[in-house]
Amino acid sequence: MSRTLRLVAPLFLAALLLPVAAAQTDGFLVTNVDGDTLFYAAPSGTVQFGPADTRVGVGDNGAGLTSTVSRAEGNPSAGIFNVANPASQATALLGITSGTGVATSGWTFGAGTAGGFFNYDSGNPEPSLWTFTPGTGAALLAQQNGVGGHAGEFQVTDAASDGSAVYARTAGLGGAGSFFVDNASSTFSAVFGRTVGTGAGVYGRSVGSGSAVYGRTDGTGSAGSFAITNSANVAAAVFGDTNGADGGTGVHGRHTGVGSAVYGEQSGPGGIAGLFQISDATNGASAVEGRTVGTGGAGSFFIDNAANTFSAVFGRTDGSGAGIQGRNAGTGPAVQGIKQGPEGEAGQFSIEDPGNGFATLRATTEGPGVAVEGVGKTNAGGRFFALDPGATEPALDGVTYGTGAAFRAVQNSGGLGGTVAEFVTADDWSNYEVVARVDADGNVYADGAFNGGGADFAERFEVVGGPAAYEVGDVLAIATTADRHLERSAEPYSTRILGVYATRPGVLLGDPSIAEDVTVPVGVVGVVPTKVTGEGGPIRRGDLLVTSSTAGHAMRGEPGRVGVGMVIGKALQDFDGARGVIEVMVNVQ
Repeated sequence: MSRTLRLVAPLFLAALLLPVAAAQTDGFLVTNVDGDTLFYAAPSGTVQFGPADTRVGVGDNGAGLTSTVSRAEGNPSAGIFNVANPASQATALLGITSGTGVATSGWTFGAGTAGGFFNYDSGNPEPSLWTFTPGTGAALLAQQNGVGGHAGEFQVTDAASDGSAVYARTAGLGGAGSFFVDNASSTFSAVFGRTVGTGAGVYGRSVGSGSAVYGRTDGTGSAGSFAITNSANVAAAVFGDTNGADGGTGVHGRHTGVGSAVYGEQSGPGGIAGLFQISDATNGASAVEGRTVGTGGAGSFFIDNAANTFSAVFGRTDGSGAGIQGRNAGTGPAVQGIKQGPEGEAGQFSIEDPGNGFATLRATTEGPGVAVEGVGKTNAGGRFFALDPGATEPALDGVTYGTGAAFRAVQNSGGLGGTVAEFVTADDWSNYEVVARVDADGNVYADGAFNGGGADFAERFEVVGGPAAYEVGDVLAIATTADRHLERSAEPYSTRILGVYATRPGVLLGDPSIAEDVTVPVGVVGVVPTKVTGEGGPIRRGDLLVTSSTAGHAMRGEPGRVGVGMVIGKALQDFDGARGVIEVMVNVQ
């Protein structure tokens, strides 16, 4: 029947407004818009006109209007309220109460639902169910009193739909969604999100300063749990995205207990338990930052599978920054790697770009400790390899801008002897040959010849008056005023002559107990630039040189006057002048 049904005011309003006894005498009347009677039930509930299997009760025991349908064929409804005018803004069913009961209540004792709200217009953007309250209570409350089931279930059944099963928004100060588990013995999550598609299991959005998704637990369960059960899904179980400029994080975990603030677990045969990325090339922040004010590590990485050949920590960068950087203001290590298995490295650092000239591992310290320390309990403390056969740079390069040594080798055997440094040629570590070594007593052993950068053999000596009063090329003699000290020679044909203040000795010896800054290198054998004078006449190549009366200068010795112990050496250059410097093959005799 297409004609609109309506409740006739005289009878129906009387049934609602009069006292219960009067309402029971008015019955129940339904007519069409033309006034034709379509349905009438007597006050007793007996149908006088209409389907014989429909019963209507009015006001029984103050229950108000009751409609009962016993017929099963066609699935008839006990009540239908329809606004058929598309232009009407009226409510099809309006429930009003000024008491403590609910305005509209739906019950079911069968297999059906207690209430159903449907919007069959596919172009209608309005919700099927809309609730409103100006009070402090919930606009919508779902309660489940049974031993199983859900208090609320939201489904999007159209596979092509891109809408959320649950969408929450707030313009106030509270959260857009709050989920609590108040049962301390419950092991379920306060929020459980699951998706078999490519979308997020749980998605939160906030334009305020609060969290888009916030999980809290007062029991032993997780504050938030995110799982991907589709083995073919390559998306992240948790994906955090932030476009803020105030330094906010995409994912932030905070935990005041003893557990982890952020915990990732991957149970499948592939994939990773956690992935952190910075996709903005101008972002100078770290992809992962670990910080602790407690006694534990800022980051701890473990591989508990003994058959696993991967690194516990793997850092890679395509930029100029470090693949892994650790910072610790306490006494513990900034980065620590521990390998307990029989094979594999505790840490590995690699730069895969052949054009990258930066160090794979850079260690810096501003304290008194060493920047890098390697300790080998059963083997070498450190090994450095240059695997490119064409490499011209050293495998180990030590540089210092201070006054300390660029490289230091320490042998700490406690006086038991041994080797301080050893130099070998080898095909591998099981087949090598020692070509040079320095033992614990300072003895040097080498298979080949020694090739120094200088041209003479010298020894360090203290000088009368201190090194600042002397110059390179000075002819030096044994001092008469102090033991093991030298002074400028100023006596012709002196037998106290010892050598010449050398420029750059090839070999330099000296007493290690004497500080170097109070000595000068004295060339005793080899080619040394030497101060000379023309006091003994012009000097020719091969002439024997002796001391002169000019302090610190040598002169040509007359063959008849040169005695044992007077010769400084032989001239390697001619000299015809008053004073100058020539090269001399020093060989005191």
